[in-house]
Amino acid sequence: MMATKSRCSQCGFEIAEPLAKNPLDFEFAAPGSRHYTLLNSDEVPLDPELDMIASVVSETETHLARLDDVISKTNAHLACLEDEVASVRERMRQLEEQRAPLHSYRAQNQAVRSPLRRIPPEVLAEIFLWTLPTPQRAVERLRFSAMESPWVLTHVSRRWRAVAISSPALWSLLPITCGTKNNSLYYPLSMIETHLARASKLKIHFYGTEADSQSQTEIFRLLAAHADRWEELSLGLTSALVPLLDSLMGRLPHLRRTWIQWNGRESQAEGVETIEIFESAPSLVAFGAAKYHYIPYLLPAKQLTSYQLDAPWGTHRDILKLATGLIEARVNVPFADDEPWPDPGPIISMSCLRRLFVSHVEILQFLQFPVLKEIALDMGLDEDVLPHLEPSLIRSACPLRMLCFDGCPPADATLSVLQRFPSIKELAIIVDTVEDSGRLTRFMTSLTVSKTEETTVVAPQLNRVSLGSEDKGYIDYDTFLGMVESRWRSAHCALKGAALLIAAGGTPVRSDLGVLRKEGLDLVLAEGLDASNAIDYLLMYPGWN
Repeated sequence: MMATKSRCSQCGFEIAEPLAKNPLDFEFAAPGSRHYTLLNSDEVPLDPELDMIASVVSETETHLARLDDVISKTNAHLACLEDEVASVRERMRQLEEQRAPLHSYRAQNQAVRSPLRRIPPEVLAEIFLWTLPTPQRAVERLRFSAMESPWVLTHVSRRWRAVAISSPALWSLLPITCGTKNNSLYYPLSMIETHLARASKLKIHFYGTEADSQSQTEIFRLLAAHADRWEELSLGLTSALVPLLDSLMGRLPHLRRTWIQWNGRESQAEGVETIEIFESAPSLVAFGAAKYHYIPYLLPAKQLTSYQLDAPWGTHRDILKLATGLIEARVNVPFADDEPWPDPGPIISMSCLRRLFVSHVEILQFLQFPVLKEIALDMGLDEDVLPHLEPSLIRSACPLRMLCFDGCPPADATLSVLQRFPSIKELAIIVDTVEDSGRLTRFMTSLTVSKTEETTVVAPQLNRVSLGSEDKGYIDYDTFLGMVESRWRSAHCALKGAALLIAAGGTPVRSDLGVLRKEGLDLVLAEGLDASNAIDYLLMYPGWN
C-alpha cells in the first residue's frame, strides 16, 4: 500500500514524504574488497582506483545534500508545530477560563439543592457543639488558633457565621492555658472579649504560670468581670492570682463545678490562710482541689454532690458530716503519716454515696454507705485489704459492683474480698511499680482457669477485668491474654469484657486479642490520653477538670 501524503498548510512540508534512498541502505565498501582495504589502510591507490573513489565521493555528496534538505524542512516544520502547539495551548487557556465560571455556577446551583442548606439553624447549632474539644484537650493546646472551633465556624459562610454567633452554648467553654511568653499571644484580649460577649453561661478553664504575671492578671480581671455567668471554673492558681479571688466573693450565683490546683509549691503564697469565696456560691455542687501544702477551703458542704480534696482526715471528716448528699467522693489524705488515726467515734452515714475513692483503707472505718456501687482504694504494698474493707461493707450492706485498686495488694487478700462479696462484678487494678507488677502477674495467674480444674473457678462472678498502667512494661501481656482467654472460654465464668490501658507506650497489636473481640468479648485496648482518661475515671478523678 502506498503511503498517503499530506502537506502542512503553513510550511508545505510533506508529512509522509519518503526518502528516495535511505542512507543506511547506502552501499558502503564490502569487507574484503579492494575499496574496503584502501579505506582501512594507508596503501597507495592506483590511478583507476582514484576515479572510483571520486565517483563514490560524488554519490555520497548527493545523498548528504538530500538529507540536509529534508532535515532543514523538518526543522522548519517543527518550528511550525511549536507555533501551532502554542496556539492550541492558548486556546485551551481560553476554554478553561470560560469553563471556570460555568463550573462555579453549576456548583452554586447544586448547593442550593444541598440538604445541608435545609438543616434548621437549631440542628446546625447542635452539630456545631459536637465540634468543640473536651475541656481537657482544650487546655492542652499550647497556642490559641482561630482555625479551631468555635472560631473557624464563623469563616465558612454567612449562614454558618450567623448560626455560630447566635449560639451561646457554642461559646460557653473558654480555655486559657498560659505559657512562658506574653499571654496575649495565646489568646488575644480583644478575642476573649468577643468570646465572652457571645456566651450566656461560661465554663472558665484558666491555668496560670508564675511567668508574666501582669498579663495573666489582666486576663483574669477580664474573666472575673463576668463571674456572675460562670457555671464551671477550673483554675490553675499562681501567687499573683490569689489576691484577685476576694473580688469574686458573693458574685458566683450560677457556679456549679469548681476545680482548683496550684501551679507549683511556690504558687501557694505565704499568708493565704483560707479561701472563702466558694462558701457563698449557692449553686455549687461539685468541688475539687489538689495538694501541695493544705490550704483550707470554706465550702457549702450541705449542697455538694461531688467532692475531691487533698486534706488532713480531720478536714475531710468535718466536711463529710455535713455533705450528706454526696454521690461521688475522692477522699485523699496525703498527710496521714504525720499523725495517728483517731478513734472511729460516731460513724458518718453517706446515704447517697455511689462512688468512693479513699487514699487509705483506714478511712473506711469511719464511714457507712448503704447504696455504694463503686469503690477505689489506694494500696500500700503492706496494707491488708480485708480487715478494713469487710467490716465497712458488712456494716453498710451496700450493693458494691466495682472494686478498683491503685496498686496491687497481695493476691490472696484480693481473692478473699472477691469470694467474700460476690456482688463485685467488675475489678480494676492500676500498677506503676515493679513490686506491683510482680503481684499483678501472680494475681492474673490465680484468676486463670485451668483446663484440668475448670469447675473450681476463682471469682466466677467477675464479668469485667480492667488493668491499667502508666508504662507498658508493668503488665505481662501473655499472662493477661491467658487469663482473659481462659475465663472467656470457660462455661463457669461470667466474663464479658476486659480492658488494657497503657498511658505511655503502646498496647500490643496481636491477632489472638482480635480473635476474642470477634467472638464477642468487649475488649478495650487504649493508650495515651484515652488510656489516661479511662484510668482517671476508674480512680474517680472528676472528669470536668
